[in-house]
Amino acid sequence: ITSQSIYRSSITRLHDHLVVAARITGQIHASETFHSAMHLMLIAAAAYAVAKLYADERKQGGNGPQPAAISEHADIQAMLLGMAARLETLRALNFAVANHADLARSSPDAAVRAEAAALNGWLLPIIKTLGGDAGFDNASDAIQILGGAGYTREWPVEQALRDARVL
Repeated sequence: ITSQSIYRSSITRLHDHLVVAARITGQIHASETFHSAMHLMLIAAAAYAVAKLYADERKQGGNGPQPAAISEHADIQAMLLGMAARLETLRALNFAVANHADLARSSPDAAVRAEAAALNGWLLPIIKTLGGDAGFDNASDAIQILGGAGYTREWPVEQALRDARVL
């Protein structure tokens, strides 16, 4: 599996994820904000996957007898951990929104439905904004980890950076 195929398959499967999310969340599937947040989450995930794979495969000489993967360097580890933290935070918020949308639609208790709908109204713009930040920041960090190769079209992270900015 190559880094390019990880990114491309993640984005290509976006439609499938949105269909599943639409089934789970009922009414929210019509929300462009939720679709954008899901797309941005997938961009962040794909950028992280590419960076992690590259960092694990890329060897650097150093002073030792054997070259070491760049993922063993503290700065790279910190960047990868930051990318993972942004991604998992966004994932958790997306699932929370999906859960509350389901509660707002199908809870037998009217008070629970109203509270869940109000919370979703508040969370939707937040996950869209955080999704944009996480997608862009993860793509930017992936470019940094890939070094000069990250700026080329050979690697999909430069496209992820543009996609995250557009959404």
